[in-house]
Amino acid sequence: LNKLVSDVDLVIVATDYDREGELIGVETINLINKKLVVKRARFSALTKQELQQSFSNLHDVDYNLAAAAESREIIDLVWGAILTRFFSIETKRLGKNFISVGRVQSPTLAILADKELEIRNFQPEKYYELSLDVNGFKFSYRGNPLKTVEEVEEIVQNIKNKEAVLERITTREKIIPRPIPFNTTEFLKEANYIGIGVERAMTIAEALYQNGKISYPRTDNTVYPRTLSIRTILENLKNSHLKNEIKKLENESRLIPSRGSVETSDHPPIYPVSPLEKVGGDYFKIYDLILRRFLATIAENAKAEEKEFILKVGNYEFSYTSLVINDKGWMKYYPFHQPREKEPPSFE
Repeated sequence: LNKLVSDVDLVIVATDYDREGELIGVETINLINKKLVVKRARFSALTKQELQQSFSNLHDVDYNLAAAAESREIIDLVWGAILTRFFSIETKRLGKNFISVGRVQSPTLAILADKELEIRNFQPEKYYELSLDVNGFKFSYRGNPLKTVEEVEEIVQNIKNKEAVLERITTREKIIPRPIPFNTTEFLKEANYIGIGVERAMTIAEALYQNGKISYPRTDNTVYPRTLSIRTILENLKNSHLKNEIKKLENESRLIPSRGSVETSDHPPIYPVSPLEKVGGDYFKIYDLILRRFLATIAENAKAEEKEFILKVGNYEFSYTSLVINDKGWMKYYPFHQPREKEPPSFE
């Protein structure tokens, strides 16, 4: 390093733009025995446009961010290396049978153990459901939970041969909110939903990032930064396999993105940056998932009409709720997890 900087005055740190990347940059600077101007290039996608923009708008190195990474490293060692050794020696579980302790691993294991104990100690309680069939539509009993057969039989006897009266209909508009931008956790959950396991999904995402197809896939962020130009991204994706959907989206959406609850200042949420030729297999499925999720986050909310029908038989009420989607909104672009429509009942 000292040989490389012998005839230069400026060094640019261009590691990953996160805590660990900042620390690697600072540790490298500290190894150089020459006073230099040090600047930082910040980018989250390996595309020509983003790299050029990054190197044209250099920043100062964030020493606080590097210190945060170093603190985390120290805590990881205290928790991981020292406590793993301590507990393994204390319990005489050595070699391959050692007790592994970790800053994230141990609390996660505690949560899983607590949940498992809750499941094992759960005492199931029997209850009964009662419904009326009206022209093929199931109206459910609206009273207290029915714990005994006797309670059910009593209601059945009380409503036998009585007329069912349509008491009221309540109509309300239901907004079905669009999904939030992908952070790593959300992405892996959805990849698992379409049948691709965590490890494989992450390997594919890393490859897509390295090939300049998506942004950096390791992020906690669920809020697109204001500096991210939605229209520029859409322009870059005009030749993708969803070009018709993109054109439609531009015509019907205000292109104001949804926001999640976690906002960080390093990497943005995962989003597509350039088209991928349709190659099939898991590689394409992951890219398609990320592209569709991005489109869904900038589309409009879906709208539905919900109607609750209340039937009264004697002193007992039974209800049925229909759901009709009037405006599919984001669901036109993201076909996963869509609510099922339930048509209104017909009466004679």
